[in-house]
Amino acid sequence: MASKLYVVVRGDLKPGLRAAQAVHAAIELSSNSPRGVFDWEVTDGSLVLLQTKTPSDLEELRKQVLNLKPYAYGEFHEIDLNGELTSIAFWNEEFEVLSDLVRELPLAFSELN
Repeated sequence: MASKLYVVVRGDLKPGLRAAQAVHAAIELSSNSPRGVFDWEVTDGSLVLLQTKTPSDLEELRKQVLNLKPYAYGEFHEIDLNGELTSIAFWNEEFEVLSDLVRELPLAFSELN
């Protein structure tokens, strides 16, 4: 079964900062769960980069994801933004469960098209 690694970033950030925050969350996930990254790569290796509209939307998504106890998880708090949560990354073998949480989120940077 296909599984995807999701990286979700705050859409209210400027594009360059948004890109950096997404990478930070992915690195955190990798640091927290190197085995999870390996398992993700061998099962599918697909990555989906999404964005929320507001910081509170990202906080709410974070709570929902953590309630599901994902196999691999990372988050990033930007020190230059007073330690605010700016991005999260998560993966689980139960693809459908996570995909339901993010189904309505737009692809990151979609407003630039």
